[in-house]
Formats: sequence, C-alpha cells, structure tokens
Amino acid sequence: MVCRAIVLLLLGLGAVCTGADITVLLKDQAGAQALLASNPIHVHAAGHVDATFDRAVAMFMSKEVLDDVQAEYARQLPAGETPEFVVHQTESGQYHYVNKDKQRSEVRELYKATGPDGALDAIFLAEGTRFFGAFEALVHLNARPGAAGKVDYDLNVYARPRNSVCRWLGHLPPVRKFFQNKTQEVADLSARICAHLSRRETPAAPRPSP
Repeated sequence: MVCRAIVLLLLGLGAVCTGADITVLLKDQAGAQALLASNPIHVHAAGHVDATFDRAVAMFMSKEVLDDVQAEYARQLPAGETPEFVVHQTESGQYHYVNKDKQRSEVRELYKATGPDGALDAIFLAEGTRFFGAFEALVHLNARPGAAGKVDYDLNVYARPRNSVCRWLGHLPPVRKFFQNKTQEVADLSARICAHLSRRETPAAPRPSP
C-alpha cells in the first residue's frame, strides 16, 4: 500500500515520534500548505514505545539509524521472507527506494525539532508513483515522554493521489478503514523495532532544535 513503505521508513527512523499544528510548523512551505488544503486522505495512528524518551531520541539521531532499522526489520520478518525494498540516503535529509514493482519513491525531511514542551516533531514529504498514478504525502510524527518510562507517539499521514478519481475513492469509508488498519499495523511494527534498538547501548545525542 502507499502508506506502508512511507510509514515503515519514517516510523523506523523516528518510531518515537502530533502535538503541534502541522500548518504552523510548515507555515513557510507553500507546497506543503497546498497539499494540506486539498482535502487529502488523512489517517492517524497512535501508541506507545517500550523505551525511555532520551534513549529513543538518541537512536533517532544516530548516524547508523537507517542501517540499524533495516537490519532489525529484516530480522523480524518471518523465516524465508526478505524486505521488499532497501532505503538509500541520497543526501542529508533525503532518501529514496525502489519497490519490487520498480516504482521509485523520494522522501524528504521538512521539519525536525523539539518544542517548548520537550516533545519531538518530525515531518517528511514523500512523492512517488504506484499503480493508480503519482502521489504525494506528508507524514507527521510526534513523540513525548509517556507513563511508566515509555514513549507516547502519534502519527498523521496526509496523502494526495494526483488522480482525481483515486482521491475521491480514498475518502470512502471502506477504503479509509483499510488505510487506517494498515497504518496502525505498520506503526505497531515500527514501535517494536524502535524498542529493540533503544535497548542497545546508545550514546547520548543532542536533541534537534528549530
């Protein structure tokens, strides 16, 4: 599905991470504002990560996080299965991958910072093509310290197929429920990946600032 690859990558990279209003955080980015104003398909997932907030942020900021996440994802797959794609970093804050159908997706970091309340917000823009045509999506993750030493997170995905018929179908209840269930499924998997990686010895890392 469209959101699966995006969410797995980004939750894997953050997996910890909506408190602040996305329109405020991206107030100077006209392209993102236009997407949000276009009545996109919106799905939300939330949950907890069994890791301390500081350790999760340190994992998020590690230079090896991309390789670590992909290795752990491969380890958690059923025996005999391999990851559908490998994510490559193009340059700082930019990534791409090609799926089994030879369809390429680009992912770009738009925002990453801690707010006055100490919560971490990270926002990414994903663009690519699938069987229904081209799409673009904003992925907004937010993480904050939770109860019992865990991390609470919210994930909001705002997806916009460029084909008008696909945009209309995406708002039908059965289709929305499918995307919602799949997004939560991937969020739960990503939380398990983050929890495993956060249990390793990880050096302290500075928190990102606006």
